[in-house]
Amino acid sequence: MLLVRNRVKAAKDVELQAVCAALSGDRSSLSTTSIGRFAKEFTAPDLLNYEQRVLQIWEWPIQSSLQRILIYVMLPPLAWVLAALAERWVDMAF
Repeated sequence: MLLVRNRVKAAKDVELQAVCAALSGDRSSLSTTSIGRFAKEFTAPDLLNYEQRVLQIWEWPIQSSLQRILIYVMLPPLAWVLAALAERWVDMAF
């Protein structure tokens, strides 16, 4: 999983460097990006929007299912602990 994350991070960094160079005035750097074929059509606001989209890319490959995994793994032990605490509280009260 670290290998996939490192590759996604490296690709993301290369893309961001090219977009930053294009924003600085070097439009030829966009030829190596995913939007290289449309580089002439992109204006500065479009490039800023694209930069934000690239920044929002999650580097870990488990993002979409991470919340579900956490809920299914953490919910049963959490419910058990809360039930045990409630049982102790009831025992102490009576």
